[in-house]
Amino acid sequence: MNNENPSAYRLRDLDVSCAQRWYLCHGHETWFSSRVVPLHLPAMPEALECEAAGQQAEKSFNAAQDTGHQFVLQKIAVDATKAEAARRDASQEAKEGLVYDLDATSTVKRGQNYHQTDVYPPTLRATADNLYPSPLSTLVLEKITYTNRAMILHFGTLFFMLQYLTHTSVQFYSRTQWERSIRNVNKEVRNFCIGVAFIFESHVLAFPSRDLVFQPTWATSLSGFNIPPSIYTSTNDYLGLVANWIEELLTKPNHNRACDAIRAITTIFYGIGVYTVMELFFIA
Repeated sequence: MNNENPSAYRLRDLDVSCAQRWYLCHGHETWFSSRVVPLHLPAMPEALECEAAGQQAEKSFNAAQDTGHQFVLQKIAVDATKAEAARRDASQEAKEGLVYDLDATSTVKRGQNYHQTDVYPPTLRATADNLYPSPLSTLVLEKITYTNRAMILHFGTLFFMLQYLTHTSVQFYSRTQWERSIRNVNKEVRNFCIGVAFIFESHVLAFPSRDLVFQPTWATSLSGFNIPPSIYTSTNDYLGLVANWIEELLTKPNHNRACDAIRAITTIFYGIGVYTVMELFFIA
């Protein structure tokens, strides 16, 4: 695998959104980022960016698997928020602005203000009812899939979904890159945070973030994520939602602008945001 793809290094000069668009259109060869990518502009969580990020991670993961690398989960690491770093019980790494590892006692949560969810898998947390939980090494990354709003990591007995929200992207690092360029570099110096990173023997799947605002969700089955049906994989279910929406509009006329109405129906137009909706109307 060529880490010095001449097209790849220029990604450091692009915002993540444009970089992901480039990858989706031109990234025929899988590559691992050989440089730290600063997040100059937000990677908006719309369909095209999420598909690009999903393809980037999926192709990189599959290429690593094809060369015999194993993906037994060793650690989960994060950057601390300012409030977390200021706590008396914060780790030394967190106080110094470095990435630090979570353990079974971790209560770190991320997400929107009104909906904070666990970064560490709740079923593996040490509690009064579960003093000796199973270690992270019982989780093996088997597959990566994605939706128009999120990425899903398949760990066999558990599934992890990350919704990007506003300023989060994805990077696949070698362990050498991770240790040299990320783990031991202060977040102020690297100019972005690590929202969450899944550390394996030879690689790290990381989600860099500007503001640590992303939505992590753990579930024991894919059905626990309540993902709306896709027209590609569940055509009849999707068309049923469309039919119900049309019937509702006929009985309760909506006088909102069409672009606002489309963005409001997230179960049907899943992944359509403020930018994509303009593209749709241009095509129409």
